[in-house]
Amino acid sequence: MISIIEAQKRYYANHGWSQVYCLFPANSTHDLGNKNQDLGKNFGNILLINDYTILPGFGYDMHPHQNLEQVFFIIEGELTHQDSLKNTLVLKKGSVQRITAGSGYARSNHNKTKLPARYIGVWLLPKAQNQHPEHDVKEYDPQLWNGAFYPIVSDQPVRQSIPGYPAISFNAAATLYRVTVGPSELAFSVPEGHKALLYVIEGNIVCNGSQMETGAHARISGEEQLQLRSDTKGECLFVLMRTEI
Repeated sequence: MISIIEAQKRYYANHGWSQVYCLFPANSTHDLGNKNQDLGKNFGNILLINDYTILPGFGYDMHPHQNLEQVFFIIEGELTHQDSLKNTLVLKKGSVQRITAGSGYARSNHNKTKLPARYIGVWLLPKAQNQHPEHDVKEYDPQLWNGAFYPIVSDQPVRQSIPGYPAISFNAAATLYRVTVGPSELAFSVPEGHKALLYVIEGNIVCNGSQMETGAHARISGEEQLQLRSDTKGECLFVLMRTEI
C-alpha cells in the first residue's frame, strides 16, 4: 500500500532564525502539537524527519539526546558541529552525519557562514538501548545517486556501495538511500516484511502514477514495486525499514 502525503500537510515551525518542516508530530524541541492526524505519530521505526533551514549566525546550542539513531544530510550551506565526544567539525554540502545517542550524547550545530544552511534530520529507534555513544561523518558525491538508489547509511552489508563511498553503519533496522530521479523510469522493490518512506527534497517526481512535489512524501507498507520518474529532476531521500525487528 502506498499513501501519498502532500507537502502542505507537514508541520511547520518558524522561529525567525530557523524554519523547520516536520513529517511527524514534533519532539520536545519542536512541540507543535498533533495538528494533523493524517501524519501519525511515527512510521515504522522512524520517529522524526525534519527539514531545517538555519539563517546565518544562528543555530542550536548544546542539547542532550538518548537512545536514538540520528542521521543528518547537509543539503545546502555549512554547519559547525560540536558534541560531548569532543568533536568539532564543519559539515558541508554533501556531508552525512550519523550519531548513536545511546546512553547519552549532547550536540550543537550553528551556521557560521553568510548564507542559509539547509539540512534534513532523521531519527530512528535503535535496535539496542544504552549503546556507547558514537559519531561518524562522510562526504558523498551526488553523482553516486544520479538515476540510482544509493545506500548511505545501513545496519546491513550493502553490495551497491562503490569503493571509497561505503555506507555508514548504524544501530537501526533500516537502510537510508539518496536518489536522483530523471526522465528514465527507476524501479525499486520493497520486500514483504518492510516499510519504506520516500521524501522529495527538491524538484518533483511521479511515483506509481501519482505526482509528488517538493516536500511531499510517500509511505509504503508491505511488498510493493515502486516506479519513479521525473519530467525534470527530483532529489529524494528513501528509507527502507525491516518491520520484524
